[in-house]
Amino acid sequence: MVNYEDKYWILKKMSQYSMPKGLKPLGNRLEWIKHHLFLKANMDFEHSPRVMDLQTRLKDFMDREVTPNESKYFEFVEEEGQRWKIPPIIEELKQKAQDSGLWNLFLPESEYGAGLTNVEYAPVCEIMGHSAIGPE
Repeated sequence: MVNYEDKYWILKKMSQYSMPKGLKPLGNRLEWIKHHLFLKANMDFEHSPRVMDLQTRLKDFMDREVTPNESKYFEFVEEEGQRWKIPPIIEELKQKAQDSGLWNLFLPESEYGAGLTNVEYAPVCEIMGHSAIGPE
């Protein structure tokens, strides 16, 4: 990790090359760089209320429906001749997810999808990724 003194040295070097024309003295240029690179760089990573609601509902659905049925999925797939067939439990879970409003979350806003942005969809994917059949 870079300590503050190292960052200050980097700022000094950068100030020689990437400054707006109005800022001549070295002190002003360093303040401008510090402000724009370190102070203004704070980003808001809070999830929207819509995403927090989806996270709560999805966690509940995963705990209640998906995780307990993983063993049924793997038992079906491991049977002779069943490897490439869709297990019935998957179709049941798909219908339950659709009824819960947790189906096709990746699709744009339409009658079929939730219309989430990539930033909104990422935390939802993280939850689904906790199970081998969750993203299904």
